[in-house]
Amino acid sequence: MMTWIGIILLIGAAGAGAALPELPRVFLDTTYSAPAGNVITVNAGGNLQTAINNAACGDIISVQAGATFTGQFTLPNKACAGWIYIQSSAYSQLPAPGTRVGPAQAGLMPKLTGNWPIIKTAPGAHHYRFVG
Repeated sequence: MMTWIGIILLIGAAGAGAALPELPRVFLDTTYSAPAGNVITVNAGGNLQTAINNAACGDIISVQAGATFTGQFTLPNKACAGWIYIQSSAYSQLPAPGTRVGPAQAGLMPKLTGNWPIIKTAPGAHHYRFVG
């Protein structure tokens, strides 16, 4: 008798507060499509933070593949409806979207170093996309 009461209490407690998982409410299409804005090129020795600060919605910041950029980079809050892309200058040489990269492709990407976190966002920052 005590066993049945214990089981009934456990079932009642678990069923009352448990919620089943639900499907995603929003679908976000992450398919790459190059924006129509300006291309801001940042070569070795250039100022990546200045490029980020000056970028407008729809721009691409093309960062030199293989170059090292040192700092703590902040993505500012901008009134954007379109993406600001930050991508490797060797993007076209990287594997197709959906394919993982490995150590063999390291030279096709820029290297960011500095104080942790290397990349941070200002309050409210949005619509930045890192590609390659």
